[in-house]
Amino acid sequence: MGSVNTGFCNQLWRFTGFFFLAAENNCSYVLIENLFWKDTHGTNQFVPHDFFFNVERWNTFHQDLPAFVSFDPELDIDIYTLPSTNITILTAKNASYTYGYRPNVKYKKVNWKNATKPIPIAHVNPNQSINRFRQTMRSISNGQHPIPNENIYRSILSGALEPHQYIMEIITDILKILRNGEGFMTIHMRVEPDMLRQQHICNEKRVTSIRNITELIYNKYPEPPVDHILLPVAFDVMEKMEQNIVNKSNEFLTDIELLNRQNLADLKNLLTDGMYDGKVKVLLAGSKLIVDKANPYYRKYNVFTGSVLNYFISIESKIFVGTETSSWSSSISNARLFRGNLENYFFNPNGLNHVTPFNDTKPHRFIC
Repeated sequence: MGSVNTGFCNQLWRFTGFFFLAAENNCSYVLIENLFWKDTHGTNQFVPHDFFFNVERWNTFHQDLPAFVSFDPELDIDIYTLPSTNITILTAKNASYTYGYRPNVKYKKVNWKNATKPIPIAHVNPNQSINRFRQTMRSISNGQHPIPNENIYRSILSGALEPHQYIMEIITDILKILRNGEGFMTIHMRVEPDMLRQQHICNEKRVTSIRNITELIYNKYPEPPVDHILLPVAFDVMEKMEQNIVNKSNEFLTDIELLNRQNLADLKNLLTDGMYDGKVKVLLAGSKLIVDKANPYYRKYNVFTGSVLNYFISIESKIFVGTETSSWSSSISNARLFRGNLENYFFNPNGLNHVTPFNDTKPHRFIC
């Protein structure tokens, strides 16, 4: 999918745009060996698609999506293979998935732009995929509905893209806990330091204080609507900023450092004391769960794996609360829309805005 320096959801947009292009070029199949994601903010290495997502599940959507196939040297004559290695992945239940011959493929250098076996989708311009996705989503603002390639977009978000069996086992175990009683709410606060630095973008829609965000939740729901609340937040990133200034008093901190210190303290209080006078337990998921597991492969790429974990757990929540200033929140609300989960809200300084009203079928376009 080209060189990327973005998080999971921006890569998901690029991934989706790639399949828009594949369909427009009448491609019925895509080589699985040539598809990678990036462990951004972790190892910053590229990781194979089929080690993190369920290829067999995807291929059951072949009526609407190009299917994944493996490299065939007799058919794919315009590419060649690089050295490969065997990788064994142990699941949480100690069953193993062994990927034996896993070739790395690359287009031949001679006149690769004219290759046809296979067609080099998005190789001419590395940003072609993300640009195609943005062009499609702009049609929402233009009033076009359904949007071009909506069947592809809907299929990807409604269930074709599913985590690898190992990650899915972890998700299933977590959901058993979160769904007890009245279920769970996901609150995507998006108050990490990198977001605090972007105050100039859509500032009128931002709420960057955890204390203020929780107050908006209480205003909307005076009584507990759920028994558990999941916070997909990069706790380690917030803590790292605090560790760098731990010996500084508040008077010597920048506004961002001071706000991060307060948010970190409030976050720790939520995790310890819960919400609604302790009636609702507040939990973190993500990277920490992966680090605590025994599998060394996913532990190494815990940032990306944690992002996948958070994404697919949040889709299943009873209520989702996010922010319009986040691509992650936008992607979650659209995935939930396509799955019929319509309790989705974006917070802003004035309260919680219901972004997927009853009978809504139109996806949200991320603008900020």
